[in-house]
Amino acid sequence: MKVKEKMEQEMGEVLNRKKDMERMKDSIARTQAEETRTLQEILNQQQQERERQFAEQQVKEEKERQKNKLLEELELMRRIRAQEVLQELSRKGVKKIGNMKITDMERKGEYDYDEVMAYYQALLKKEKEAGAREQDAGIHSEEGRGDTGKDCRGGQG
Repeated sequence: MKVKEKMEQEMGEVLNRKKDMERMKDSIARTQAEETRTLQEILNQQQQERERQFAEQQVKEEKERQKNKLLEELELMRRIRAQEVLQELSRKGVKKIGNMKITDMERKGEYDYDEVMAYYQALLKKEKEAGAREQDAGIHSEEGRGDTGKDCRGGQG
């Protein structure tokens, strides 16, 4: 009987080891499945992040293109306005702005908008002041006259 019991005991141990191995095998399979799911989730998150970054980059590039387009349009408008002002200054008899001749600027197509506009605004201011002085002089010369057009200060007109 001892042999039979010993064989049954050994068989039981073998079966227990077999069950333990199957449990370990199942545990390993579950762990691998979890790792696979985790890796897949990480890959999905990375893919989503790349797509999000790509979309953000696209938006940034589009904004940059629009900004550049607006800046180009603004520069064109500034050039056109500078040309118009140069023509106006030429009509008024101005030959130079700073150390550049207007004809040279027009021939080369190089317009310093800020310099042209600063000069033009200064010229307009001088003209306005001169006009105001002339108007004041005209008002002062008419102050002493009455309705008759004669000088009321005692002299004759």
